[in-house]
Amino acid sequence: MRSALPYAIVGGIRFYERKEIKDLLAYLRVLANPADDASLERVINTPTRGIGDQTVAALRSAAMGAGIAITELLQLRSPVPGLATSSASRVRAFGDMLQALRDALDGDSLAALLERLLELTSYREKLEDAGAERASRVENIDELLAVARDFDQRSGADEDTRTRLGRFLEEAALITDWDRQNESRDRLTLMTLHTSKGLEFPIVFILGMEEGIFPHQRVLDDPQQLEEERRVCYVGMTRARAELYLLRAERRLRFGTISERPPSRFLEEIPEQLVKSVATPDRPMRRTPSGPTMDYSYSQVADQSDDFGGGHGGLAPGIKVRHATFGVGIVRRSEGRGEQEKLTIQFARAGMKKLIRRFANLEVVSDGSEEASAGSGVARYYSR
Repeated sequence: MRSALPYAIVGGIRFYERKEIKDLLAYLRVLANPADDASLERVINTPTRGIGDQTVAALRSAAMGAGIAITELLQLRSPVPGLATSSASRVRAFGDMLQALRDALDGDSLAALLERLLELTSYREKLEDAGAERASRVENIDELLAVARDFDQRSGADEDTRTRLGRFLEEAALITDWDRQNESRDRLTLMTLHTSKGLEFPIVFILGMEEGIFPHQRVLDDPQQLEEERRVCYVGMTRARAELYLLRAERRLRFGTISERPPSRFLEEIPEQLVKSVATPDRPMRRTPSGPTMDYSYSQVADQSDDFGGGHGGLAPGIKVRHATFGVGIVRRSEGRGEQEKLTIQFARAGMKKLIRRFANLEVVSDGSEEASAGSGVARYYSR
């Protein structure tokens, strides 16, 4: 979006066209422009707060009669003809909330304003009724917050939140218009790996090749689901007719949190002679040291001798261990020797942890091993 590249989402909706994003942007538009009655009518009962169509019609009629916007009418706090006492109370509460949001415009960032908006409306909490869609809708909200934080970082330090809000809404509108105007143009096609089945493209990019993303965190302790992830990865790789790019990030800002994840085990399972590794200029590509090809799934483990395969009395990458608190995990990195050995371990539920072996009290878990298989073809993967 920042580069204004036209794109289409197969089987999905563009980011700024999703309901929760349109709702939150409508709130922001009301704050930026009190005369925007269309946006106000969208959010006056979103989330549901008992303000129905008849109440909105009465507000619209009263505002037109006074020659002012509905937002201005709410600020006057004057009695509105035709409103029952209970409806008038709900309308007054909504007006008070808008005023609290206007007060937040004096803050120092757009992201803080959006956080305050989510807090006062309880929008995120009231998504409980969204059923199976709730998780993805909450992720969309978190991503909008990440977009707002990015916008704050790109803005001048001396720019107030009101000015910043206006530019943010203008940029969002331009992006949306660009998408609508370029539907016939050549464009990037974005899709999930499941959606890609049966399709082919000259060039394919698979993103997020990191442990905890692909394969997903929730499947790391389930060999059957992990095998399904591996199959889906193969499907995605074979969609490419000419070139395949596999990309990962060493550090990822996701929903406002920076995390470091090791490369996906699926990258390591590709025979090295089939891969052309390309790194960013300032950061060389790091690949697991050469040696026997191993599948690092929880059902497979490196050969464990008395020194646990480390060659220096340490735990070798790929060894499966159990921690009393964090549960089962896979050693991803080992530094040092003996009791001072520092281990980086990817735990199924606790995520990535850095531990000193002397205090970790780890138990090595062995459940057999088998060789990993890999198909033919050429892949390139990037480190960023």
